[in-house]
Parts: sequence; C-alpha cells; structure tokens
Amino acid sequence: MPTAPATPLTAIRAPRPLRGAMHLPGDAIIGRWALAAAGLAVGESRISELPDLPEAITCLQALGVTVMPAPDGGLRVFGRGVGGLAEPQRALQVGSSAEWAMMLAGMLASHPVFAVLDGPARLDPRNWAQMHSLLARTGANLLGRSGGGLPLAIKGADDARPLEVELKRPSARVKAMLLLCGLNAGGQTRIVEPERTHDHGEVMLRRFGARVESEPAGRGQTIVLRGQPELRGCEVTVPGDITLASLPLLAALVVPGSSVTLPAVGLNPTRTATLDVMRAMGASVAGTATDAAEPFGDLVVEHGALRAVTTAWEMAPAFSETYPILAALAATAVGTSRFVGLGSVGRQAPDRLARVAAALRHCGVAAETEGEDLLVTGQSAPPAGGAQVAVGDDGWLAMACLTLGLVAAAPIAIDDGGGLLRVFPGAVTAINALADAVWRPR
Repeated sequence: MPTAPATPLTAIRAPRPLRGAMHLPGDAIIGRWALAAAGLAVGESRISELPDLPEAITCLQALGVTVMPAPDGGLRVFGRGVGGLAEPQRALQVGSSAEWAMMLAGMLASHPVFAVLDGPARLDPRNWAQMHSLLARTGANLLGRSGGGLPLAIKGADDARPLEVELKRPSARVKAMLLLCGLNAGGQTRIVEPERTHDHGEVMLRRFGARVESEPAGRGQTIVLRGQPELRGCEVTVPGDITLASLPLLAALVVPGSSVTLPAVGLNPTRTATLDVMRAMGASVAGTATDAAEPFGDLVVEHGALRAVTTAWEMAPAFSETYPILAALAATAVGTSRFVGLGSVGRQAPDRLARVAAALRHCGVAAETEGEDLLVTGQSAPPAGGAQVAVGDDGWLAMACLTLGLVAAAPIAIDDGGGLLRVFPGAVTAINALADAVWRPR
C-alpha cells in the first residue's frame, strides 16, 4: 500500500478568545459496541449519532446483518440473533482498529463459521498471544502471523465452551473479546480484572437484554456473563467522544478569555481520567452527568489559572494515549507537573515518552523525562514557538503542539497532521470554527 503524503500544518496565535460550541463525533468505542450488540440481537435496532465506522458496518453486513440508513440520519440494524452469524464469502476488512479486530474475533470464535480477518490493524503482541490461547480454550482454531499482524484465519467452535479467565494485566480489548465470545457459549463466562477497565461492553449488553453481573474485587472487578441469551433490538444514541473532548478542553484552558461548550459528551467515570487530571490542576469544567447507565452531559470549559499536579502511578494506563494533551496543559500551569509511570504503559512507551518531551522542548516548553515519568514546568510567559516539530503519526502529540501554537509567541508547525486526521478527522475545521482559521496547511 503506498504511503499517504504528509500533511504539514501550522498553528498561529489565536487573535481572540475561543467561543462557541463544539459538537464532538460519537464515541467510537460505544459505537462499535452498539453495532455488535445490534448485529447479535433479534429484531430491529436504531442507532443515532454513530461516528464514521465503515469497516465495522461492512464486516457485519458480510456476516448477514442488515444495515440501512434510517430516515432521521441514523442507522437501522436488523440482527441475526446470538449464534446466527452467517459465514462470510470473502475476507473481512477490519480497517486500522485493533479493538474492532479483537471484538470481531471474539464474536466469530463462538460461531461455527470460517472467516479471515485482514487489514492494517496491528495488535499489541501480548493481546495477540492471549487471543490465540484464550479463544483456543473455547474450541476455536486460529491461524495467523506472530507479532500481532493480520491476516488471521478463524474456524469458530461448533459448540463453544464458556471460559473462566483471571487476567494478569488490565485490557479492555481482551475483556471485550471474551464477552462477545461468551455470548454464544453455553453456561457462564467469568472474567476477573486486576484493575477496572471501561465498562461500555457490559452496559451495552445489559441494554440489549444480556445477563451481565459485576462485583468489585480489590482494585478490579469480577464479571459474570450468562451465555446464549436472546438479545432484543433497541434504540441507542451514541454520546460524544470524551477522549476527543481533550482537544477543545485544552484549547479553551490555554487561550485567555475562552469559554467553550461541549454538548452531550459521554461521561462514563471509567473514561474520564484526562478530565479528572485537568480538574485536579484547577481547570474550570462545569457539567452534570445524567444518571443513566451510560452517563453523558454538557460540559462548559473556561480559561483560568492552573496549578501543577503529580499523578498517581495507577492512573497512567487511563491516559496513556492522551497524555501529550495533559503535558501541553501543564506548560501553562504554575509549578512542575509530574506524570508518573507513562514510560511503562501504552504503545512504544519509553520511546514515545522521549519523543513527547523533545517535541515540547521544540515548542519552547521546559520538559524532561525522569525514569518512567514526564516532568513539565509551567511558565508565566507564552512558549516561544517558532519551530517545526516532528510528530510522526502521533495524533495526540500533533494536537498538543498545535494547541500550544494558539498561545505561543511565534507559530508552531508540525511535519505531518496525518495522525491527527486519523484520530480526530474534523479537528482542524472544529478548532478553526472557534478561533478564526488558526490551524492552517503549511
């Protein structure tokens, strides 16, 4: 596949405060769960505010699920029922989402079908190893390359066995795979997490009629799923993506005088770690979550004085992807912030930690690594800027550098916005709508 051309971007100092509302795309994790549950349900489901998930929809259609546009702009999904997925006639293209690849593998492993998953998605090698060993225990046969790459061939079990699994490390993706596999296994699937991960899957499956029970177990939890339920179609509205909310939150907090509203954002407490750290720094972010099983609400963020923070080691996995956003925010806080344990979590952890610190220094921010920690010292004067920063395909680092450009003394350019456009396709348009074309092609 040819390499996409680089898309360099430049950020200039905002000429005025950021004002207005930013409507965020629907949460992709919740969206994938809604599609998966609807595809395994009996009857019609309606899903609104779904983000762009073409690969997930195409895969479900190849498995016999009917998906069509709804008159109101959402989707109508007519499921096959648990155990009813059809054998696909060609390889299933899963796209770049490792999460969707693992969810689909779990679904297929407990159905008596043969399927091949293909695409650019690449799994964490540890998740890859667990996928093979755990799904084999349920009766499925998997054949694929080592190291996490696709394609992956799956021959699902004729009579899937339920699993009892005590995970050695927390992984929402492995949990999702096990839950979807357990739906079509006789008996009970039992999963013990050492630390609690997001519960979007459990919430969605309960909404469609599955029996899923969770009990605290130390810092983690034990989840029990009763297999072979009859899921019933229902209506789902996908809330705005709380992870993508990190960008407008940062922008409004660093540009003086700003006030931005984020309507209908998902506020599930298992996904708000970045927001929690911002509030610990003194960020003014107002909003009340609904009391629904999948809570959401409007957020109003306003610029104000910030203070340095030291995060707890156990929090690191919760913002291992988005921490460049927090580091950029710390550049405007009083004192030195220490983000603990980042060098041991997330993709390419030690190398990425060094790259983030170097990128911040290029922007004019005092940043350094110390062991597995990132230290950022805030300053009263705006960062110097005036640099071109190499961010590669790291969309969160691109957002952090470009947002610092909104307050820097001189423009900040990045070498490639491809990672940014992959993570948040509408980010440039959304920021420019709040601040008069401050992010520009270079």
